[in-house]
Amino acid sequence: MCRVFQTVTNNIRRAPQRTAAVPQRAAARSFLSAVTPSTNCYNDDPCCPLWAGRNECRMNTNYMSRYCKRSCGYCRSTTPDRQGCFDRHRSCAYYRSQGECTRRRQWMSENCRASCGWCNIPQSRLCASVARFSRM
Repeated sequence: MCRVFQTVTNNIRRAPQRTAAVPQRAAARSFLSAVTPSTNCYNDDPCCPLWAGRNECRMNTNYMSRYCKRSCGYCRSTTPDRQGCFDRHRSCAYYRSQGECTRRRQWMSENCRASCGWCNIPQSRLCASVARFSRM
């Protein structure tokens, strides 16, 4: 397995490895009690819950605090956590109509899974798929 490296404004940040599913964010829950609920609490990547479950929130704070806020507990959503396939954002249908399922695949696969028609894809496969497309 290789690590994915991404460059942002002349700074190199380490993206966590994209691998199979693990139990979700038990450690992150301790942060939630001190965080005010927000309507703008999202992950930017479908791998965030998997990475958070592998303790990346503590081991890779710079990356995770920016791109995996929801999974790491840096914010708390006003919408409840739930299992299954659904849209986390109320504008997902509109975003889909604008072609965002293709243009912003990472964010959309995490937050607009139902609107983009990705309900039949397991989270771990979606994570690996997005990693492959983001390198192209």
